[in-house]
Amino acid sequence: MDLKKNGGKLILSSRVKTINFNKNLATGITLNNGSSYSCESVVTNTDVWNLKKLIPNEISKKWNTKALNPNKCDSFLHIHLGFDADGLENLPIHAIHVDEWEKGITAERNIAVFSIPSVLDKNMAPEGKHVLHGYTPANEPWEIWENLNPKGLEYRNLKEERCSIFLNAVRKFIPDIDERIDLKMLGTPTTHKKFTNTYCGSYGPALSAAKGLFPGCKTPVKNLFTCGASTFPGIGIPAVSASGAYAAEKIIGKKEFKTLLKKINL
Repeated sequence: MDLKKNGGKLILSSRVKTINFNKNLATGITLNNGSSYSCESVVTNTDVWNLKKLIPNEISKKWNTKALNPNKCDSFLHIHLGFDADGLENLPIHAIHVDEWEKGITAERNIAVFSIPSVLDKNMAPEGKHVLHGYTPANEPWEIWENLNPKGLEYRNLKEERCSIFLNAVRKFIPDIDERIDLKMLGTPTTHKKFTNTYCGSYGPALSAAKGLFPGCKTPVKNLFTCGASTFPGIGIPAVSASGAYAAEKIIGKKEFKTLLKKINL
């Protein structure tokens, strides 16, 4: 790995407890297990709500209040399926199900988006099988999930009920899907919160382009930078990747950054 070749170290399953400061300078981080690491610059890839938990009040007071308290997007429902491909022809690579057009994209459980990548690449699934992923577009409310025990019957029943939108839609183009399923996994806002450590399982800040841009990677702390879905250019894998590049450029400078881009032919 180039990370290791250049003196880097990747530490997994190590949640950050705090960012450490000396006056208005970030000096490193402390993990939940008590381990501390010192550094010249700190880059956070957490959402804005979790960032507030990592910095002391005397530091966060320097932030624009509005920047640290944006409205949030709602969350998602998800389904992952592994199923028998025998006899299935002309399946779509992507499909969108709309229950009632007049309700629009913001209505709960009105729209489901599907992809079947194994249609495009058979190596995505075992021989004779397909895989499917489906999700609802950031309109699942956190509030109906927040007080449920993920191991409880009420949670499991609600998950099956809310995620029924997926199989109801899939049956329209694979009528016997229920008999074909080998593997079914359902996801809720609780799932998002657990595995992505996002506030309320949210998709990210609900910021309107008509009212301004996402905040940039620079912060009131000279050597503390941010990237991720809470920063410019915004939400989504391409945008988040770009935000990381912006942070890197600010740290090493434009000239060195351009040199690195040439080395990787970008």
